[in-house]
Amino acid sequence: MAAPAPPASRKRAAAPDDEPTATGSTTPAAKRPRRYALASVDGYEQLDVVGEGASGVVIMARHRRTGNKKMHASHVIHRDIKPENILNSFGDLKVCDFGSATFVNPAGKPYKECLVGTLPYTSPEQLAGNHCYGPGVDMWALGCIMGELLTGAPLFGGDMTEKELLANLSANLDDQLSELFYDVLPELSPAAREVLSGLLAFDPEKRMTAAEALEHRWFAEEPKKANLAGFAPLFG
Repeated sequence: MAAPAPPASRKRAAAPDDEPTATGSTTPAAKRPRRYALASVDGYEQLDVVGEGASGVVIMARHRRTGNKKMHASHVIHRDIKPENILNSFGDLKVCDFGSATFVNPAGKPYKECLVGTLPYTSPEQLAGNHCYGPGVDMWALGCIMGELLTGAPLFGGDMTEKELLANLSANLDDQLSELFYDVLPELSPAAREVLSGLLAFDPEKRMTAAEALEHRWFAEEPKKANLAGFAPLFG
């Protein structure tokens, strides 16, 4: 008897066009490929233990030398950040699957593809059909992942369609965040709430950037007590 077919992926494949990809390939082929240097996890400073999430202990970290997101600093948008694309192997954290990535367009130049990636981590502006998005779509996805690690379940989506998810976020996002902060995660520090709400700002112009997130007081506030040797706790 034939084996059952695997379930279809929720990821949307980007249509082939002349946008460059993260591997540096472009069309037409006359353009020279770009090269990128991959950094070691040893270059990152472990700051706080966020807590025990669905995939184990969650740790905050920032780059020792740059203190910024190298991907966005290299003018690359991933467009499909989700837990499956963040690999954790004995403390080594790596972002993978750049198949939907693209270089940042000049302001006002639309991308041919709007709904790229995986629905529960898709930003409101993409759901609304805005083709002129920016790196903020990755920051929204990181906010979704932060919430998912803390609660053990995806924050948004479920079995909703794109239109249903957009309508739900438009009408209920503030209430959903209030419930998350005060009912589901009442022990979450005020600074952590500021980061999570900043990442999950509905308006991309008000959404926290990678540089702003790493400069936030959450990464600098004095912890009340140590939770694990060598780390500072977020809770308590």
